[in-house]
Amino acid sequence: MKKRLTDANSLLIDFIIQNMDKLYIGAILLLSVLIRYKFFRFESPDMHWYLLDWMREIMDNGGLASLREPIGNYNVPYMTVLTIIAAFWRADADRMLMVKLFSTFFDYFLAVLVWLVLRKYRDDRTAALGAAAILMNPIILLNSAFWGQCDIIYVTFVILSLLFCIKEKWFLTFLCFGIGFAFKLQTVFFLPVLVLCWVIKRFHFLYFLLIPIPNLILSLPAVFMGRPVTEILGIYFEQTTAYPEMVKNYPGVHFIFRGDYKDLYWASILFTVFVIGSGMFYYLKSRIYSNKNLMAFSVWCIWSCVLFLPAMHERYGLAMEVLFLLYVLLYKKDFAVCAGVYFCILCVYSSYLFQVEPWNKIYTSVINLFLYLYFTWKFFRTDLRAQGVGPQKTLTNGREA
Repeated sequence: MKKRLTDANSLLIDFIIQNMDKLYIGAILLLSVLIRYKFFRFESPDMHWYLLDWMREIMDNGGLASLREPIGNYNVPYMTVLTIIAAFWRADADRMLMVKLFSTFFDYFLAVLVWLVLRKYRDDRTAALGAAAILMNPIILLNSAFWGQCDIIYVTFVILSLLFCIKEKWFLTFLCFGIGFAFKLQTVFFLPVLVLCWVIKRFHFLYFLLIPIPNLILSLPAVFMGRPVTEILGIYFEQTTAYPEMVKNYPGVHFIFRGDYKDLYWASILFTVFVIGSGMFYYLKSRIYSNKNLMAFSVWCIWSCVLFLPAMHERYGLAMEVLFLLYVLLYKKDFAVCAGVYFCILCVYSSYLFQVEPWNKIYTSVINLFLYLYFTWKFFRTDLRAQGVGPQKTLTNGREA
């Protein structure tokens, strides 16, 4: 009897060891579902005062026919999703659940995408850790399942756009970028990366004309219901001035150096253009065009936008935070900087969602700025220069050599 128990114990341990990766992923999937299930019950201020209220207004204006009306301040494709949810689910609790499930679907889609990338370029263990890092990522969990926001949608398409860019599949690069842009204006923070690739890899500039097409196609239901195309195209222009404040909770420089919106709005935009333009200039002059450097530049570019632009919400840096995580997992670099960024963002998330101030936001902004400056110095002055010595992976006619 004792021998049988010993044999069974050995078989169980052997099974666990042989299937450790699958068991780990299965456990993470189960835990991620349980956490999201608990989070689905929370009704955030945005959900209460905006999304649910918009869906009630949608039904008051005829359900699907309401697409002709300028309800809400999100772009038409996402408002179409809310319209469908409002039409098929009548209780607020059910509508909130469906809104969160729609965003959560992209949590898992992104996790699979990260797993595939890391499995191809690293190993199975790193791939499993990468998928877990997405599914159990506290910022993603809070953004999609807890808050009910849709930022993960455009972020997923930004990641896809970068991956297709690396593979030089230009149609898919701009198609994915266009889909992301159709859901969120903040997709444009990635646009300088595509401009940089255009200069380096010399593809045709007409690909940029693909960007608005997904938005127009996904807005066709509203057009058929009678909403003017000019009104649809003007939504993002209205969003740029919707928040007449320099600070909207992102721990950027405007938390540190307070100023008047009217005086500093355009100055901060032009300064951001200067910073990113200078980074592009330096990158191009280095002539070190590896995929690793392109991903690092993508992180830096989006980080520059949310750090210096006015009226940045804490959610607007999600693309940078996910890209930074992927960069760390792929290249085993800058883990401490990435962890510091996550700490800063979780501080400002908690201040809004839980009405808790871990400490003064000025301190959080100072830390974020310090991390940004260190990453900038390390990338432009150290990494690029260090790679300038010895054999390099550079692009020759669009290909690494």
